[in-house]
Amino acid sequence: VKSRVTFKRCIIVNILFKRNYQESSKRQINTKGSLILMSLVTMYNTSMLYLYPEHIYRQLKMFFAMIYFSFLIHIWIQIVIESTKQMH
Repeated sequence: VKSRVTFKRCIIVNILFKRNYQESSKRQINTKGSLILMSLVTMYNTSMLYLYPEHIYRQLKMFFAMIYFSFLIHIWIQIVIESTKQMH
């Protein structure tokens, strides 16, 4: 869990310190390694959900929490982008 938090912080800090925010965030997300990793995690989660259907409620709660936090981070980054645009 700690390594995931550190990795997410690293990505956010990396994006914030780049000049072109949208371009740098696209580079972080659309890399081959990132897409392969996301695909592998999705396949693993799908197989585990198939093997253990009793965990669906817990998995759905985590899924919606992920969507919620991703949305908050997206909004926060947009606010930072707008405020830096206004400063220049």
